[in-house]
Amino acid sequence: MLNLEIINIVTEDLRMKGLSREEIQRVLAKVAEIMNEVELESLDKATLIEGVPETLRALKARGLKVGIMTNGCREYAKKVLARFCLEKYVDAVVARTDVARPKPSPEHAFYVLKLLDVSAEEAVLVGDHWLDAECAKKSGLQFILVGRLEQNVEALRGYKYLVANSIIDIVHMV
Repeated sequence: MLNLEIINIVTEDLRMKGLSREEIQRVLAKVAEIMNEVELESLDKATLIEGVPETLRALKARGLKVGIMTNGCREYAKKVLARFCLEKYVDAVVARTDVARPKPSPEHAFYVLKLLDVSAEEAVLVGDHWLDAECAKKSGLQFILVGRLEQNVEALRGYKYLVANSIIDIVHMV
């Protein structure tokens, strides 16, 4: 199960057991703290997808703004960008810890759009997961799927999207 699904189930279970809103918030804060620690501990295992630096460099050379929307914590996102020397290509980073409701909620996408000062019509969400597709659909963003979506194709039903075989293909698609 995804962290998002687990947290939703736990929240409802705690509510059913009679915990107050404040008690549930304390539990969720502790869960978030643990998730952040685990993410940071895994930093050494992070790998770079082939073609990412070239793709980001090409997008920036075309004058495009680049934002990252991640369900990871902010510290992890910043450290990964620094580790692979990618910060110079990114105009905005919005982590799960920056919004009340991360993706697939459109709130996550709307916050990135606000930071980039662009409208949904001017933007494209690129992702490799059904959460990305659902977020794009809910926020009115065009969507480019990188690779094959194998988890939840239901998120894409009735939604027009493009498929990129590799990350570098995005440069020619936007």
